[in-house]
Amino acid sequence: MRALNRWAAGLFFIFGALLFGADGKIRLTEMENIIGDYAENPGVPRYDFLVDIYKLHRFYGGVLEVSEINALSLYPSLFLYDRTDPGVYRGDIGYLLDNLRENAGMEFETFVPQSVDDLIGFVRRNLSKGDPVLLVAGSCDVIFGLNGETLLTEDHGEMNRTDLDALLSKENVKLLRMKAPGPIDESTKRQIFARDVALRVLREMVNNFEREAFAIGQKTVKCGKRAYESFIEDLENPSISWRAGKSQTYKWLGPSLEPQWTGLQGTIVYLTELYDQVEGDEKKILERAILNFESAMGNWRFWNEVVDISWSDSGVVEQAVREFSSNMEKRKKGASCVRTALLRYEEGIGQLKEFLEKAEN
Repeated sequence: MRALNRWAAGLFFIFGALLFGADGKIRLTEMENIIGDYAENPGVPRYDFLVDIYKLHRFYGGVLEVSEINALSLYPSLFLYDRTDPGVYRGDIGYLLDNLRENAGMEFETFVPQSVDDLIGFVRRNLSKGDPVLLVAGSCDVIFGLNGETLLTEDHGEMNRTDLDALLSKENVKLLRMKAPGPIDESTKRQIFARDVALRVLREMVNNFEREAFAIGQKTVKCGKRAYESFIEDLENPSISWRAGKSQTYKWLGPSLEPQWTGLQGTIVYLTELYDQVEGDEKKILERAILNFESAMGNWRFWNEVVDISWSDSGVVEQAVREFSSNMEKRKKGASCVRTALLRYEEGIGQLKEFLEKAEN
């Protein structure tokens, strides 16, 4: 697939002037370099939507890392769970974009296409200005080129009208364009650790852990501590099966969890950088919080070892899920990993509350 993407990028480079005029819009090929660089060094947070936001940010010369973007979006602090719907881990992207506007000064334009012509028209208008577009559906994909009416994308390669019509018929599709930031200098990086921004981020982290539900459209799902507890209960309940069939509840053993717990690395990075900005008691409190979040992260890694399913090999997933589901000893061991991660996370939240009390009084 990556080879196809490189071929597509090459095709786009050759015909770029024809497609978008001879005024330098060919700069879009720089997105392929960013995509390639990230593939070589993917970092830890693995929620595809925020990874792609990072790529758009870097395309415009942004200086934030993917871990910082995760933290500032507040995604790692949510932890969403509904066993019957493995897709809820994606959350509400509007909430994440609002946080990135507020905490990182990012600006976005979103568009909901009603037809293939709508979709292609939006893409063409923006690519002609040299702006890549993010396709947000069941998964996310960067659109960096257009050959006639065929999209050139990072993950799907070429998507023609038939592909797009099929996508619109089965998915809620949004298109997202990041607005180019103003002049970027060192103050841009310092701004995300400004006192008011830091307190807002920490306060929302605490709120997300303590609230029990989160609205996604018309649906409400478990959130924060209650979501952790519900997942543990389901793991320890022998009457619950983690099927690999149509319901796809098996994804809660890996694909629906990993984007959420790996985002915690963003929280750790942000707090570690904030630690360097404060002094005295605040520094000591943050140090304890960081150690607890790191411990929570370690228990999530141990969870992966306990479940021990090779998600990249579709041929073995069904059998591996069946074996895990029927092995109560392994399920309880996994539940113990999650429970310990929750305890450490809760202690870290307690220290953030202590930090906020000192800072706000």
